[in-house]
Amino acid sequence: MKGLILAAGEGTRMRPLTYRRPKPLVPVVDRPMIEHIITGGAAAGVDDWCIIVGHLGEMLTEWLGDGSRLDVRISYLWQAQPTGTAAAALLAEEFMEGESFFLSWGDIMVPSRNYARVITTWQQERPPLVLSVNEVDDPWAGAAVYVEAGYVTNIIEKPPRGTSTTNYNNAGLFVMPPQIFDYIRRTEPSARGERELPDTIQILLQEGKLVRAVTIDGFWSDVASPMAALAVSGWMILDRDPSGLLIDASAQIDPAAQLTPPVYVGPGCQIGAASVGPNVCLLEG
Repeated sequence: MKGLILAAGEGTRMRPLTYRRPKPLVPVVDRPMIEHIITGGAAAGVDDWCIIVGHLGEMLTEWLGDGSRLDVRISYLWQAQPTGTAAAALLAEEFMEGESFFLSWGDIMVPSRNYARVITTWQQERPPLVLSVNEVDDPWAGAAVYVEAGYVTNIIEKPPRGTSTTNYNNAGLFVMPPQIFDYIRRTEPSARGERELPDTIQILLQEGKLVRAVTIDGFWSDVASPMAALAVSGWMILDRDPSGLLIDASAQIDPAAQLTPPVYVGPGCQIGAASVGPNVCLLEG
């Protein structure tokens, strides 16, 4: 299956971490965010990726290369100006060659099992489109998704705070039909002057197309701040090991050290008689 990652944004809310790197290269636990997406999707059968790059995109292409290090294929397309998620997706029309495809925002962190949950739902039920949702107090910062009996009835991009009567937010993992590109061309720019995929999906709903909703299992984060990167690292460590301690076999840890989970200790790290944690990730060396 082919996959698309939208990774062209500037990541302004993640500054200062994104002054010198694109947001998808911000590390979470032991690797950049985008590697979690690629490896999670690959385990669910997505082995041919297209990444839409923009802000500091050359760093992404250098880090990921052709994908062989991750046992996948990776191609790149450039979005010179950030004109919305739908406009970014449209760039990949030729790459998809008329096939349905998996799509993710480039900054969404979830337990890896959710990639298979979204893709398997599409494989078993073959709805026109599958959309993931997560529960929040108020979906004003994302897109409010209204769901009945497992299917989306309405989706509203960035509704005013306090106006939504649903707690479902667009979680940013999809399986899209090849016809989505025709709908994107019919999508009008939002008030912000951008063409957004939730607005495109709304057109499908208005024409009676079925959009299947899949609820995210476990944590969800769009890693909207440096503190969120620390928090999601902790959640991911606990999801991998309930003890909250992920320690590489090559790490050297003094018996007097105190580790308070969640903590990740990478290859070649040395810890003396120190207190480490919680929510600490020590990368290689």
